[in-house]
Amino acid sequence: MPPGKSQSEGPEKAQPFNAVDFAAAARRCEEFANVQAEVFGRFQEANKRWLDLMQGEANLASEFAPKLLSAGSIYDVIAVYQQWGAGLFSIMTKHIREDMDKFILAGLQTLANGPALKGPGIST
Repeated sequence: MPPGKSQSEGPEKAQPFNAVDFAAAARRCEEFANVQAEVFGRFQEANKRWLDLMQGEANLASEFAPKLLSAGSIYDVIAVYQQWGAGLFSIMTKHIREDMDKFILAGLQTLANGPALKGPGIST
């Protein structure tokens, strides 16, 4: 029992059920579920892109080995490594830039729509 209350005051009265509040809460839950589904979809898309990145790295490595074995001098080896590094850097920056653009856009859209929790008694 809270301090300062006596047993004679009785239990606190429950708030009456308000269908409008319930509908608003259901709508917020649906909006939240939609946001989660969108974020999940973006993560799936990013996973696919990262798998594509790994495939590109594997292809680059398969081209790298024969070139390295056929190098006749240290200068040829250095040139092969430079080509491999430039190709790897190009693949990675392309994928990272595209993924970050999509995630930043999704975050900005979420912020533009406002916080998911709105309503009476909820401070944002």
